[in-house]
Amino acid sequence: MISVLYVDDDFSLLEIGKLFLERMGEFRIELRDSAQNALHLLSTTPFDIIISDYEMPGMDGLELLKTVRDQYGEIPFILFTGRGREEVVIRALNNGADYYVQKGGQPQAQFVELAHKIELAVQRRNADIVLRESERRYRDVVEMQTEFICRHTPDGRTVFVNEAFCRYFGIKREDILGTVIIRNILEVDQERVISHYLNLTRGNPIGEVEFRVMMPDGSIRWQGWRNCAVFSEEGRLIEYQSVGNDITDRKQAEEALKEQQELFEALGQNIPGAIYQLEMNREGIFRFTYVSRWWFTFTGRTVHEMLQYEQSSFDPVLPEDQEGLLASIYQSAKTLKPWRYEFRTNVNNQIHWILGSSSPNATPDGTIIWNGVLIDITDRKNAIQELEETKSQYQAIFHNTGAATIIVEEDTTIACANAEVAQLCGCTITEIEHKRSWTEFVVPEDLKRIKEYHHDRRYDPAEVPRVYEFRFFDRDGAIRYGLNTVSMIPGTNRSVASILDITDRIDAEKTYHSIFDTIQDVFYRTDTNGRSVLFSPSVADVLGYESASELDGTDIATQFYQNPEERKMFLAEIEKNGSVSNYEVRVKKKDGTPITVLSSSHQYYDATGNILGIEGILRDITGIKQAEQDLKKNEELFRELEAQLPDYVLIHEGETIIFVNKEGARYGGQSQQEVVGRSIFSFTAPEYHDLLREKYALICQNIEIEPYDVEIILPTGERRWVVVRSTTLRNREKETTLTVLTDITERKRAEAALVQANRKLSLLTDITRHDTSNQ
Repeated sequence: MISVLYVDDDFSLLEIGKLFLERMGEFRIELRDSAQNALHLLSTTPFDIIISDYEMPGMDGLELLKTVRDQYGEIPFILFTGRGREEVVIRALNNGADYYVQKGGQPQAQFVELAHKIELAVQRRNADIVLRESERRYRDVVEMQTEFICRHTPDGRTVFVNEAFCRYFGIKREDILGTVIIRNILEVDQERVISHYLNLTRGNPIGEVEFRVMMPDGSIRWQGWRNCAVFSEEGRLIEYQSVGNDITDRKQAEEALKEQQELFEALGQNIPGAIYQLEMNREGIFRFTYVSRWWFTFTGRTVHEMLQYEQSSFDPVLPEDQEGLLASIYQSAKTLKPWRYEFRTNVNNQIHWILGSSSPNATPDGTIIWNGVLIDITDRKNAIQELEETKSQYQAIFHNTGAATIIVEEDTTIACANAEVAQLCGCTITEIEHKRSWTEFVVPEDLKRIKEYHHDRRYDPAEVPRVYEFRFFDRDGAIRYGLNTVSMIPGTNRSVASILDITDRIDAEKTYHSIFDTIQDVFYRTDTNGRSVLFSPSVADVLGYESASELDGTDIATQFYQNPEERKMFLAEIEKNGSVSNYEVRVKKKDGTPITVLSSSHQYYDATGNILGIEGILRDITGIKQAEQDLKKNEELFRELEAQLPDYVLIHEGETIIFVNKEGARYGGQSQQEVVGRSIFSFTAPEYHDLLREKYALICQNIEIEPYDVEIILPTGERRWVVVRSTTLRNREKETTLTVLTDITERKRAEAALVQANRKLSLLTDITRHDTSNQ
């Protein structure tokens, strides 16, 4: 029901209008005989539309229109005026009137037209409200994005930036719009960025580029941009639309991974054995997915022979050792405990002892993966046998070990040193033994502590650490980290020390701590009782705590979960599959605010395979969830609007139709699929094509045009009159126009009939006057 405020100083006309309009069943009419009374009613009662006469005492219809626009905004307004008032009509439309209807003629036809104009005005207003709301929500979604979004012209002048862009670059929106973007791109990347933009063409308008920039604080950051070149219908480059992200963390991670891979390859080429990765699927079939070069040289087998789905990978193993070897692997897969096994191989009729060790991991699909090493321990085995036979255990262990080993006198002099020590120090064994003190190689800051160990060990070895870390100088004078294992030689004041270079491990730990301290998602670890053991510092930002230490020992179920029952479901899923990936749970911040996170978690174990608890990553997706809900509501509103519009809606790029609503397709007697792809001119009568082109050219220049009438030709050949309203859809890659067609054929026919009737009436009047004059 449409509520109508009808204003006219002619109360009889008000009564007739109310009678006609309310008989149609769609209107509720309130009458007022002056503009002043109408404004008084408007102050307390809202209306969907206002109809007003022009000539009224005190305040005329135009003054009422201006007052309504000033005080009540965009309420639809129809001016009801007499004929011969074209200048009034023009002033009314310029002041915001939606329509005008001229008085005179048959009342029924007059009020039918008025009713039609009322419906059109209200429908248009409702559509405008829905459209503005949709646009507002779209803007909100854009502003909520964490990506940097901007648009700029080919000469670099900025026409749009979102809040994330301003926040990242530390600039205000008003300071950058209309100016040329200046990005301090590092010189080494500039040529590649320029080439990227030059390669964006009409046929290939989208591309991605990564480059480094110098930030205002002097830091260097990596950015990744996805750019889209927008062209006009004639192929002219209009602007670039760009979406960017700070990818510094990803680049640093990639660089670290590359360094680790290079280190891994170097390690695989230099250790006395092979690095491998072995998979066993759910059917118990083995496959080596990686084996370092040493194994192929050792066995003489090819890469193709090793990297395949068959048990033949174990052919080099002696038959009598194969059963035990496979049983140990199956047991490791069953318990997921670290695997360690010694077995013999027959290579070129020579028996070699191999020591295999690795740690298994289970994937969600049931595949077990071992990452480990195969070490040729034949020499060690033979050495042990020889030592047992010759009783020369001391020399064999000392000179065949792979670690840097020394025997130290009580006065710190090195009595014996192996080749690894010589390699480490850059001296010959002769230059070291009985001539150098181990104190010469230790970093001064660690020397006092280690000398105290050396002294106290000779009086009470049990009170001194047997294994400890320290720093030493290598042959190039660089500081490295060592793990020293020291024991006293029974019956003497000598000690034996074995030094393991752990510099790479220490560097890796530093890298791990750096990543752990800066990760934006939340890393967590809990014990088997569900109490927190560890949280990354990012928990302060995500869950609103002052620091990660505030959560030590907290009960996860009651402190974090919005519904503690959800944790039972979460634990059941991990118990079932061993881990979860992107598992959605609802948690609460410190202040009780609910948020939604994605959890990727798994059980973690101690060295013997016992479960210690659960650890994983939490990612806050609350904003994404809200954006998805808003987008869904926006789409539902659009579909509802499309279904309810009685007009015929077209969206076209240039003259090509890319969308038609159901009512528009039905009107043309075709399906929506049959209409899409056709030209707008294919439906328009030829004599209106030039008018259509003229109006479209104005629209492309962002010039608003008044609705205009044209004739269209239906597939049946019938010609129908429509009023055309068009507007440009912005933020599109191509120039796109929304056109609404309203059928006014009946009105046109009624007007034509009225003109014909008036002509006949005039003719009849002339004849009658002539007859009277001749009497």
